[in-house]
Amino acid sequence: MISISINAISFIGLLLLFVLFKKNAVTPFRRGFFCSDISIRYPIRDDTVSTTSLVISSVLIFIFVVFVGEYMFGLKESPEITNLKTGSKPFRWMQVYLTPRKWFFRALKFFFIYLWALLASQVLVNILKHSIGTLRPNFYAACNPNIKCDNEGDKFLYHTEYECQDITSKEEASLRTSFPSGHSAFSATAALFLVIYIQKKMNKPISLTFCGTEKVLDTFVVLVGPSLQLICFGLSCWTSLLRVSDYKHHLLDVIVGYILGGIIGSVAAYHSLGWDSINRNEKTRPRFYK
Repeated sequence: MISISINAISFIGLLLLFVLFKKNAVTPFRRGFFCSDISIRYPIRDDTVSTTSLVISSVLIFIFVVFVGEYMFGLKESPEITNLKTGSKPFRWMQVYLTPRKWFFRALKFFFIYLWALLASQVLVNILKHSIGTLRPNFYAACNPNIKCDNEGDKFLYHTEYECQDITSKEEASLRTSFPSGHSAFSATAALFLVIYIQKKMNKPISLTFCGTEKVLDTFVVLVGPSLQLICFGLSCWTSLLRVSDYKHHLLDVIVGYILGGIIGSVAAYHSLGWDSINRNEKTRPRFYK
């Protein structure tokens, strides 16, 4: 109960911080602009990959990779498999697939650590966003400030007393949170977590159980791991760079966001895999009692 409480407090605390930033409880730093700054003069474009699509795809890919991976690597460890040999053979394969087992609960633990890492990356990114207040590339077109940069002498003035027109205060605050990129951090956290997970798990032979018969697939799956890693890494890079072509972030925003997210995803993956190996070693380690 103590460990569950500590984990719940950590997760709920991150979630509350994330919600506070999303609800604009913390106002981003109000940065001014130069009329001569062409880096904030890009047009408005819709998101190629929306936040909702990014979250849903990251969760679905994780479920496919980790839950299927834990099933293939961990199904034969379940004690219920051996007990099924004495059962009725026609229904044995149904029990194999439908009975909850250790691999399922292990995958759930990976999933919660994965969610924690994604939340942690977004909280860290939002802290930086609101502290720095960098203007987005499409700031001038989206903000439509009441200061018109028509006069030649105004081009080199630093304008701080401006008001955005025809947008809400929430939309205006979003225009001042360009650095670093939240999409890049999110996709990098998800990708690096899965890449490291696949690298660790693919060192073992893969076995499938179908209709009570176990098949070992350790010879013909040499490129499965690298292919999955390439897909995860490629999708995350593509999603991140789209933020530049959509004029939502500067290139530096994407690079820094990706590095931060990659670090968090890597640390979370190594931590969870290290915890997993400790739990496995505890089962085989001899114990001596006084």
